[in-house]
Amino acid sequence: MAQMIPKLITYIKGLRENVIPHAGWEMILMRLCMLYPFYRAIGRKLPNVQPHPNGLAHFFDLTFLAQPAVVQGTMILCIVAAFFYVSGWLMIPALTVLSVVLILQGTLINSQGAINHSLQLLTMVVVAQWLVYIYGAVRHLGRHQAHLQAVHWAKIVIAASYVTAAFSKLFASSEFWIARVPYMALQVIKSNLQTYYNRLEVNPSFIAEKFPYWVLEFPNVARLFFGAGLALELFAFLALVSRGWALFIGISMLVLHYTIQIIMTLEFRHHVYLLLIFYVNAPWLLYAGGKWIADRFKGRTVPA
Repeated sequence: MAQMIPKLITYIKGLRENVIPHAGWEMILMRLCMLYPFYRAIGRKLPNVQPHPNGLAHFFDLTFLAQPAVVQGTMILCIVAAFFYVSGWLMIPALTVLSVVLILQGTLINSQGAINHSLQLLTMVVVAQWLVYIYGAVRHLGRHQAHLQAVHWAKIVIAASYVTAAFSKLFASSEFWIARVPYMALQVIKSNLQTYYNRLEVNPSFIAEKFPYWVLEFPNVARLFFGAGLALELFAFLALVSRGWALFIGISMLVLHYTIQIIMTLEFRHHVYLLLIFYVNAPWLLYAGGKWIADRFKGRTVPA
């Protein structure tokens, strides 16, 4: 055990951010998988009013985005942009279209009096990739290198969003976040009551009826439980080290989101999509699994 500690310290000191050398086909499949969150985000029904302007809506009336002709034209434009995005060609104009549409639609949605961040991470990833390709054009990066940097900066933005969320919990609250964990019981009750008033259906589950009282009865155990999620957010940047770390952080974050969904009835669908695409990297995982199976059975003869 004593010998393990110096090795662990050496390993930690050796951790560095790395641009993972993804294959061209791998990045094409990543971009192809991005079509689904694009469709879910851009294809949603938009409100035709902005009673509480937010951001750009203070300066522009964005309700025109909900007009049927504009909706149809926007969808056609985004389909063309998505085609070029997947192909890897004309990335700057393609991402310009996707970025502008996501920003404007997100602003209109957040101008209804209740701000949410359902589109925030997806929009930040798209804008970050747009900036990468502009930088690549200025610096004359090769197309493959620009694609690699675009994937890497998508990972950076995802990691930064979680680390920022963790620091917000620690420093934006009136006292140390861990000390306030027992108050989560009230948040769980409020979330389930909100579900009841939305659907007029009573949730008889353990989470709705028993979990808040468990938090109050065992506050230190609750602090350990919720603190694990906070630690995971704080160290999300480890996903930038290697494929292995990205896979570990990605799967852990998916478990975290699933837990939040169960306890708080809050869904972060676009976060889940982005984690599956860039951290878990489902296309490469399927390829690696298939290769492992092929190598394992290579040379074996099938009995007659």
